[in-house]
Formats: sequence, C-alpha cells, structure tokens
Amino acid sequence: MIIQCLFETIDESVEDEAEAIFNVLFLSTRFDVILALENPAYITPKFITLVLNFARELNHSGRRTTIVNAPESLIRYLKRFEFDKIIQISND
Repeated sequence: MIIQCLFETIDESVEDEAEAIFNVLFLSTRFDVILALENPAYITPKFITLVLNFARELNHSGRRTTIVNAPESLIRYLKRFEFDKIIQISND
C-alpha cells in the first residue's frame, strides 16, 4: 500500500487527516505501507510522531513501514535517534 503526501506544507489539518488514514489502514488492511514524502519541504514534529507510532503498531502486527523520498532533515533525524530500525528509509 503506497500513501503519497501531496501537500507541500504540513499543518494541523494534514496531521489530523494523516492520523485518520493511519487508523483506517491499520485496522482494515494487512499490507506493508510505503509513505512517499517528496512534496513537503518540512515535516512537523507532530507528524513525525504520528508516523513513528503508526510504524510501531505495524511492526507489532508483523508489517513494515517504509518512507521514500523524504527530506534530508527527516532522514538525519530518524537515523540519529535510531528510528530507522522501526521505519525503513529508501531515497532513490
């Protein structure tokens, strides 16, 4: 399952929508999830927390989360705090 973020700016409404989508995906599918983040230039801390919580839930149920085309700042953050063990990172 691929989710592509089409927003260039992540604000509270996008965070709320993402949380709802993550809940639906967790409950209604059994697929691994790929989250494409090439559009937003800046990822908010709340959005990062939402993605990490979602990835943890998927890991507990035997599924994986992969982030593709993420901003370099997000990649550095995930690697610095070893969250890349929870979320796979793929930037081609």
